[in-house]
Amino acid sequence: MNLPTSSDDILERIQALSLELSGMTDSDPERENIEAQREELRLHARSLSNRTRHPRSVETEIEMLETRLIEIEKKFVTKGYAEKRLKKGFSDPGAYSAGINALLAEEHAPEIDNITERLIELRSIKP
Repeated sequence: MNLPTSSDDILERIQALSLELSGMTDSDPERENIEAQREELRLHARSLSNRTRHPRSVETEIEMLETRLIEIEKKFVTKGYAEKRLKKGFSDPGAYSAGINALLAEEHAPEIDNITERLIELRSIKP
């Protein structure tokens, strides 16, 4: 596919593809191809916009995303009260935190993945 370089052209093509998709059924054989074209245009638009961003804007977004990762990590339980205080009588030190941490990991996994991908992308364009 020949990708346009103007943001207006990209937007126009994405809108045209979206309009075409809205008239199709989910079982249409051409749908998958059009969705792939639209996604490729979206990634191209993001790449173009990232290259023109001010370096401080990129740094600010990186800092914000790193802060969010720290906030998520702080939710995880390192040691519960019994694990900290009842050393001799506590037979399974990870039992308290394991269930909680598993639920937290499951809940935040998509967000952590998105943040990690975005950080990789931003760090690749940072001067």
